[in-house]
Amino acid sequence: MKPNLKKQTENSFIVPINLVSNWDKNPRTISAEDFERLKNQIKKLGVYKPLLCFKEKDKYITLGGNMRLRALKDLKYTEVWISLINPKTEAEKLEYALSDNDRAGEYQKDDLATLVSQFSEDIDMSLYSVDLGKAILIEDLINGIGWNPEKTNEVLLGDGIKELTGYSLSSFWKDISNENVPINEFIEELPIQGIKGNLVRQKYSKTNLEEITRIVKTYMRKGDYFLENCCGWSTFGTTAKFYGYSGIGVDIWDVAIKHSINQIKKIKNNSKLEILNMDGLNLSFNDNKFDYVYCNPPFMDMEKYSGLKNDIADKDFNSFGNKFKKLMSENYRVLKNNCLCTITINDKRDKSFLIPIQKYVIEWGLNSGFKLWDFVVAEVLSQKIRLRKKDYNIKRTVKCHEYVITFKKQV
Repeated sequence: MKPNLKKQTENSFIVPINLVSNWDKNPRTISAEDFERLKNQIKKLGVYKPLLCFKEKDKYITLGGNMRLRALKDLKYTEVWISLINPKTEAEKLEYALSDNDRAGEYQKDDLATLVSQFSEDIDMSLYSVDLGKAILIEDLINGIGWNPEKTNEVLLGDGIKELTGYSLSSFWKDISNENVPINEFIEELPIQGIKGNLVRQKYSKTNLEEITRIVKTYMRKGDYFLENCCGWSTFGTTAKFYGYSGIGVDIWDVAIKHSINQIKKIKNNSKLEILNMDGLNLSFNDNKFDYVYCNPPFMDMEKYSGLKNDIADKDFNSFGNKFKKLMSENYRVLKNNCLCTITINDKRDKSFLIPIQKYVIEWGLNSGFKLWDFVVAEVLSQKIRLRKKDYNIKRTVKCHEYVITFKKQV
């Protein structure tokens, strides 16, 4: 039997196994159980690491891999892969032996347990002398075992989601800002609204860039072809293009369309984003065209856009609602079955009282045929410091959130 060997070098080569012996001063030993485990590992994985040997006359003496040599002989190997070294003294031989058998670091048990659970059908853990101890498995938590561990931070859970997405996959998105995302450098400055007497909001607004990034990473699947309905400044479309997705953005306002086209030109990759002048309430696409739909429509009349009759922005709630129902019906129609549609929306204050637009958006989405898939409250940092003293004096909080509402089309 031959070991798995991809290449030989001057100091690494294959020799007959009868020319190789154990170093008689090696202080390591192995139990019968561990020795059987080692042999079973070799049976499954082969030999992927040479024995560390020095030459003595016409023999090779093993300093690193004594137990493997014994196992290979038991398994009737006729040849063995060695790496040749040249220790000058007995002390140096011992140092080589210690170094080759030293265990640098330990496993993070919870991380390892989670990984093992993912590949439980493919890995026989009885082959490996790893004690998982009291490691907490995600599956245990899901099944209701130990829902109250001493710690519940992401390091302990070790499911890799934060490393994959860059944030905690929770329904509360906090501490998000435009500056924390790479897409920020490609975003064009927004035009001025020119509202007289309004010193707080001179520029038009856009959805937070990190919030959009999280939406892309959370809800989109590889290869999704998307529609951004009411694309406005194409914050979503630009971000999705940056991450390699292709799609179409539609809007009726020439100012927003021009802005979007200039902005997406900055993203130099193979994904394609087309910006079209099209009424989001009456899309000219065929049914079941898109894999994902995103829409950040006006929040009633909080900002003035095109001024056109079919602009969704509307001070009158009933008129706004009728337009929004058409919007959701069109989003539903052009979306493929078993795919997602995400709406970002905010509440609105009218004479200091809240109008819960998110409540109505959910109702309108359900009435269009969608099923509610997910609901996130996202912090809006830019609003944190606005009018806090005034709000406190009249016994309310500063409204510094918006909602990420995701529907699923499931026929």
